[in-house]
Amino acid sequence: MVRYIKIFLLLIFVLIWYSSASAQGMLFTREVANQKFGPVLKSIDLPVNTLLSFTNQTGNQIMFRIQDNQVVILDERRNVLYPAGMQVNSQDVFTVFSVSIINELLSNGSGVLVSIEQREDVLSISYGQLTMEDGALCPPFCSN
Repeated sequence: MVRYIKIFLLLIFVLIWYSSASAQGMLFTREVANQKFGPVLKSIDLPVNTLLSFTNQTGNQIMFRIQDNQVVILDERRNVLYPAGMQVNSQDVFTVFSVSIINELLSNGSGVLVSIEQREDVLSISYGQLTMEDGALCPPFCSN
């Protein structure tokens, strides 16, 4: 019985490690995203170049949250990138996306603005006709 408990705990550890270490995010068409995640309840636009500059200021992951009608962006160590001077609590939940998936979105989308969108249960990012979702939540799945 003890052996099964050890195996179970090892599997839990591996799953948690994998979910925090693997690429976070997946691209969908806007139509599929609307069907899968529901309608956009709130949307805030950022210039594409602004988002690109933030991806260059972090490592492999970047975090987003809509709070008080503005987008809050953190680097992978939960340092505030945007807006400058914003304070966040360690228990505030952010959606984590891989920078590589954001770069894929920006390479395949079009336009001058990217939309950070709050849906009923998820935060998504849209650019042109593509929408990115399937990010992890931090906490609990924080890599650092």
